[in-house]
Amino acid sequence: MSPRDFTSSRPCATRFAAMVAAVPFAYGAYLLHYIFIIWLQYAVYDYSLSAGVKFAIVFAGTLAMSWALTVMLRRISVVAGMI
Repeated sequence: MSPRDFTSSRPCATRFAAMVAAVPFAYGAYLLHYIFIIWLQYAVYDYSLSAGVKFAIVFAGTLAMSWALTVMLRRISVVAGMI
């Protein structure tokens, strides 16, 4: 499935623009996210926050950091061919 499959002339195609932009980085984020999940869960473990707040911190932090690292790694031509 290519990104063009999401951008056809369907009426709802514009609603999925963010998903289309995510396609090239999804595999890299999938490969790298586990590092950040474990690290952030350990970082928030000792704080007396509710489970929802801890979840939000870990989710947002993991998404942002795995996405950013994937973007940086894709600038290296050898790595870009793999992820």
